[in-house]
Amino acid sequence: MRIDDSFMVRHGRGLAAALVAGAACGVSGVPVAAETNAPVAVVTVVGAREGAPPAGPSLTVLDTSVLPIGNQVEVRSLSGLAPNFSVADSGVRAFGDVTTMRGTANTPFFGSPGTVVYLDDVPLGPTFAQGGSLWDPRRVDVLRGPRSTAFGFNAPGGVVRAQTALPGNDYRASASFGYGSFDAQSYEVTASGPVVKDRLSLALHGYHEYSEGFIENTFLNKRADERDALGGRGVLRWTPTEEWDIRLTVSAERFDDGAQPITPLDPEDRYQVESDLDAITQLDTQMQALRIERRFDWGRVVSITARQDWDLDPNTVDLDLSPANLLAGYVIPGLPIDPIADNPLQGATSTIRQRREQWSQEIRFESPPDDPSPLSWDAGFFFMAAEVNGTSTRSLPGLAFEELVIPFFGTFLVPVGQIVEYQDTAFDISEQNYALFGNAGWELCRGFELKFGMRLDLAEREINRVRRVGEERFEVRKPATYTNIAPEFGFEWECCDMVTFHGRTGLAFKPGGFSAYSDIAEEAQFDTESIWANEIGVRFEAWGGKLRLGATAFWNEVKDYQVERSVTFGEYVVINAPEVTARGVEVELLARPFEGFVVGGNFGLTQAQFDDYRDPYPQADATGVPIPGAERLDYTGNEVPFVPAWTASVFASYRHACGAFARVEGTFIGDTFYDELNSPYFRQSSYGLLGATVGYEHERFSVALYGCNLTGTEYFSYVVPSIVAGNVGAPQAVGFKVTLKY
Repeated sequence: MRIDDSFMVRHGRGLAAALVAGAACGVSGVPVAAETNAPVAVVTVVGAREGAPPAGPSLTVLDTSVLPIGNQVEVRSLSGLAPNFSVADSGVRAFGDVTTMRGTANTPFFGSPGTVVYLDDVPLGPTFAQGGSLWDPRRVDVLRGPRSTAFGFNAPGGVVRAQTALPGNDYRASASFGYGSFDAQSYEVTASGPVVKDRLSLALHGYHEYSEGFIENTFLNKRADERDALGGRGVLRWTPTEEWDIRLTVSAERFDDGAQPITPLDPEDRYQVESDLDAITQLDTQMQALRIERRFDWGRVVSITARQDWDLDPNTVDLDLSPANLLAGYVIPGLPIDPIADNPLQGATSTIRQRREQWSQEIRFESPPDDPSPLSWDAGFFFMAAEVNGTSTRSLPGLAFEELVIPFFGTFLVPVGQIVEYQDTAFDISEQNYALFGNAGWELCRGFELKFGMRLDLAEREINRVRRVGEERFEVRKPATYTNIAPEFGFEWECCDMVTFHGRTGLAFKPGGFSAYSDIAEEAQFDTESIWANEIGVRFEAWGGKLRLGATAFWNEVKDYQVERSVTFGEYVVINAPEVTARGVEVELLARPFEGFVVGGNFGLTQAQFDDYRDPYPQADATGVPIPGAERLDYTGNEVPFVPAWTASVFASYRHACGAFARVEGTFIGDTFYDELNSPYFRQSSYGLLGATVGYEHERFSVALYGCNLTGTEYFSYVVPSIVAGNVGAPQAVGFKVTLKY
């Protein structure tokens, strides 16, 4: 049994209020231009959408149906809009991002995703490949909790599902221009319509965005974090009969960016950096997808074949964020006077090139959504093959010494110059995944349904890796296979027209794999993370949908939780923490007290902590050398890194019948630690972002003024303990957007 969510369709325009100018300002990224009506968090609803697998409970709908005239909606711009959903933004187009949902997270570079993103039924792969545009989605759903039995790509933490508008028999076109703070510019064109009426239609979408950035490099006397994005997408839809729906999608994006917007954690000015490296990030992405749907009397079959190519070439970083070198700490040879000379990263740089090609095939069989039978079901098969090729080069400066003989005092070694040691790592990690998945629901009596789901999963991984330091070579070659079973049980009870209870319990997992930055095969490999997930909740709806309230409590027990970090200088691995518990609550509210006015919000609380975790590696000094006699650190009882203690968002919007509209929104992220030790120095305290938009919409045009981070909150969206730096969130920004429509 599924609850009808047609309220969202009937009143989508009234739900235009966006939470946070996150989609407008990119939350922590560079402000490009604002969306006058970015996604709005709506209360928990249940129901399958056209062309999408069943949703299940704990679904937050982010409505984007009104005036999608802002910069490109990205996954990071949705952070905080659903309870207990957050994105730690590294500032490199998702490369290194950590997305958390109810305490389940990906590792920055090498683990499988905890939260999977589906765009028009195509899985976008690992988190680092989720940084592109969501292409003006008409709807975004955030499904909280494991969804491994409902989707082909394994989703142990949850799913972000975006759906774009389909081309049809109506001709539509638009052109827009936006301008804002930091010379932020956006240009966007769309066109959609029939080629052959009722049979063949086409949709095209192109955009260009630019910003000079907000980080000032005082050493190079320029803005450091320039952003430049160019993208295009086409969708060809063929409907030869009412039973067939065939879609071919092709898209490509190019990102030509400056430096990652990172600064030291305690600078005099958080928006300034002093670096001698003109760092860059260049990224190209492509996707081709073929979706074939065939409807029968007994249900439908959907096949999605996709190829994706993600190419980072290169990403460069100044690891010490300064113009200093090792000689900078000496005023005369042999006499150190500056403590910064002891920094092992002083003068060090990093260059990474990485490419990932992914092929996926998903086939789903589903019962009809309007079937009066008490039995509902869906089943599917999933296959994925991916290849990751990467190279990284670290330049590690050292000092050249010569002997200095001083009569009567002896012979001394004194620094006379700087030498550079290069560490080159090349790796290839292959992945294959095979899965069977499905769900069944049985309505035992009117209003009460039992549910059962199952996933059988086989994951194969293999690493070939070599690191060169001078004439030395360190090789790692190893295959691994991971087999997992994930059953799930649940219920829904509609006890009356206004109140529905739901609950479920089940197993989920993140398969193991390899890190490319360890010289030892046993340490490069990590094990599967196993999750026992439980939740129970209630939904309340009154006055014909004008008031909606949802509340859910969850409790997850995790074995071998995956944690990724540097353990010694040059060794970067994924560690399995033996036991973690994540528990929390989620509350969502939506109210429409009168026509045109919408108010709502949500709150999520998560306590994710290590129940058993002693560091398997000894303590090391600043150069990565183990400290003799030092005990291994015990993190038991500490909070899990990257997981905010809480999230919240509130909004209010009003749209007059004449076309005028206004909204105000706030998003709040609770205290977040970025290391297992829970060091106060590597903690981002709770913060809030305030945004507002006013504008006017006509049948043929719209205009909007926006403000992001209006209170000028300073915060880090990501902290990197290994280099004592963080990614700076975007400062206050204002701008406008004009759109012409046909």
